[in-house]
Formats: sequence, C-alpha cells, structure tokens
Amino acid sequence: MWGSTPTAKGPAVYRDDQVAGSWEILLARLDGDGAAARWGRLEPVLAGPGCLYQLAGRLRPGVDPGVADALLGALVRLAA
Repeated sequence: MWGSTPTAKGPAVYRDDQVAGSWEILLARLDGDGAAARWGRLEPVLAGPGCLYQLAGRLRPGVDPGVADALLGALVRLAA
C-alpha cells in the first residue's frame, strides 16, 4: 500500500492509505508545485488551464477525440 512514509528513493507519491492514493491529494500536490504551468511550457497543447483539475476536464467523455488524443499524447511524452 502507498503511504506517507518517505522511501529511500524519496517521498511516497500518495499521502494516504488508499490502494491507488487520493486523486484530489495528488492533484493538489502537483498544483501546489506548479506542474500545470511547467507542463504547459514543455508541451504547448497542455498550456492554458491554471490547474490540473481544469486539464482533467478537457479529457472528459464527449470532448473532441483529436483534442483528447493530443492532450493524452503530451501527458505520455512527459511521463516517459
């Protein structure tokens, strides 16, 4: 299980005891670290939303599939 105890590699990704962690806590931590702005500078298609909650809204069912593919592609490139 994920926890809040730091590991030898650094702090744990999630700060609670849920199996996959808390989405809200993860987004709050990344927003506090300025991730949305940093990712927008690295991948222009991600520029615009002031927070990751807004970015997630651009990937909801019913959005233009081309836009969603471009956003997801940028997120995958950042993760690689």
